[in-house]
Amino acid sequence: MRTIRVAGLQLRPGGVENTVNRALRLLESAGKREVEVACLPEAWPHTTPYLELEAATEAYDAIVSSLSRVAREYGMWIAAGGLYKQDGDALKIVCPIISDSGDVVGEQEKVHLFRVERQLFQRGQKLNVFNIAGVKTGILICHDIVYPEAARVLAIKGAELILHPSRIVSEGVGVWRQYVKVRSVENRIPIVAANIYLRRLFGGGSIITGLRQSRRGVVYPISLASVGAGEKLMVADMELDAIAGAREERLANRLPSAYMELISA
Repeated sequence: MRTIRVAGLQLRPGGVENTVNRALRLLESAGKREVEVACLPEAWPHTTPYLELEAATEAYDAIVSSLSRVAREYGMWIAAGGLYKQDGDALKIVCPIISDSGDVVGEQEKVHLFRVERQLFQRGQKLNVFNIAGVKTGILICHDIVYPEAARVLAIKGAELILHPSRIVSEGVGVWRQYVKVRSVENRIPIVAANIYLRRLFGGGSIITGLRQSRRGVVYPISLASVGAGEKLMVADMELDAIAGAREERLANRLPSAYMELISA
């Protein structure tokens, strides 16, 4: 039975340098607890990211470099959250994937942009599955979780784990958690969902969702770890093989010919 130790960081933005330093301390704590994969939220270094676009993109390399050092020191993979990156003439929201040797081995672009983001950023065009710590892993950045097709594509591509960097306002936390649990159970994939916390505006509520199967074969989502308010680290152990058969059965019973309208819609 394969088991992996994962972590989600719930961070409180408060200036890039200060927030990065606090994130590094939480990652060091995760490393000491032998976490293998850690996930950060979306736009976590910035209090008002849309008003800090130039500073955010200028800080990108330094942020990734800092995370790479701690990844290398503790032999831990890090999904760096949704960061703002200048790519030629395009501004993108990307999640860099940092290996346990400290190298950036890939990145996932945010595909489904939210409201004002559509005016500021270029959307991604593909949802990828990465080999992270020996686990086939997909990444959905914040608003991507709203669309069931996104998580399903990752499942079809073989994902065993989904990392979900987010930036969810307080009013939306309850609904967001429902999205996470539903995407998890409908695809039979555990999810690490990391949010920010910022006073009354962003409500935290980060969660690591796993799955359990009853003797009668009913699969249901369970909370492996969760936090409320504040800046916190959550850690959980996941058994990856326990639910693999249920995921294979679910995908095998699909009928793509009945879903053709999705392609033309």
